[in-house]
Amino acid sequence: MAEEPLHPGDIEFRRQAVRRFVFDPEQAIPLASLRPATLRDFDLMHPELGQDEDARSPVDWKVDRGRLVGTSGDQPARSLRWVGGFNPFATYDLAVNRCTAAGSAGIAFHDSSNGDLMVARLHFEDDLPVRVTWEVILGGQTTVREEWPVPEEVGANDFVLRVQMAVVGVNLLLETDGESRLVGFSDFSEHLDLRRKRH
Repeated sequence: MAEEPLHPGDIEFRRQAVRRFVFDPEQAIPLASLRPATLRDFDLMHPELGQDEDARSPVDWKVDRGRLVGTSGDQPARSLRWVGGFNPFATYDLAVNRCTAAGSAGIAFHDSSNGDLMVARLHFEDDLPVRVTWEVILGGQTTVREEWPVPEEVGANDFVLRVQMAVVGVNLLLETDGESRLVGFSDFSEHLDLRRKRH
């Protein structure tokens, strides 16, 4: 006797776990990392992406006491470095100690075949984090750009920008003192559907 097909909406779920391991570092399975204290050759291990003048900038990178330090002169500068592959279900963390003056630091997901980008950035002004942005750039054009203010509870130093991919969208969080705060969410599936094989 054949069973009747079950509609996904009719599936019942029961909670069996008593603890959620969403951002528990003890449960993390690293897919890739950039750990400045263990670098032997930064330019070799994490090369600059892009060969045009806009992408190759005068950012000077060095490792100082186990931390990666980027500096630039008075002119606007940009640096995009390769770290690892992309998984649309993974969570990505960028630990930031501090920023002096103004600028931004973030995580970019770059399609090397066509140059498309998804970028989460933490922006600084007067040494303080002020806003988080999310951009989707397809064919050289920005198709999604959203912005959220940094919560008042986030201090000036030692925090994590967390990008939690959800295939059709993204959660953007900031963690300070071990507490993650949701800053914003973006649904970009109408512009870029990561469920499709070509993406």
